[in-house]
Amino acid sequence: MFSLARSLGQDSVAALAVIALGAYGVVESLGYPLGGLRNIGPGAFPLIVSVLLVLSGALILAEGVAALGREREAPPDLASARVMIFIVAGLLAFAFLMPRFGLAPAIAACVALSALADGSLKPWQVAVLAAAIACFCAVVFVVLLNLPLDLVTW
Repeated sequence: MFSLARSLGQDSVAALAVIALGAYGVVESLGYPLGGLRNIGPGAFPLIVSVLLVLSGALILAEGVAALGREREAPPDLASARVMIFIVAGLLAFAFLMPRFGLAPAIAACVALSALADGSLKPWQVAVLAAAIACFCAVVFVVLLNLPLDLVTW
């Protein structure tokens, strides 16, 4: 596996992971009713997103395979590890905080941790970004779409 990763490059290995995640989503979404065009079922949206993930991964993989002969990628450095750590931490924070504290704190934490992956934003900019996206998601998902999500749970 590691020799395959070295020969294909980091982007291609990430593309394979995206394709695998999308394929898993496709399989899982088919367990729910898809509905029709007038009455879309609960499996339609996950299926569409999963198919888009598979297509995105395929495009990234094609680009990585096409770049095989052109240049060699540099080994991963500390900055790429920082990005991976903060993005995964943001996703885990969302998964942990959502059922315990509600949508707004979970999204704010996810955005704040993910924004730290870049490192170029000032703390006040991260706070404003996290609050703005949390408010936007609250309006879209709770107010407009009327999803049964708690904004804040104590």
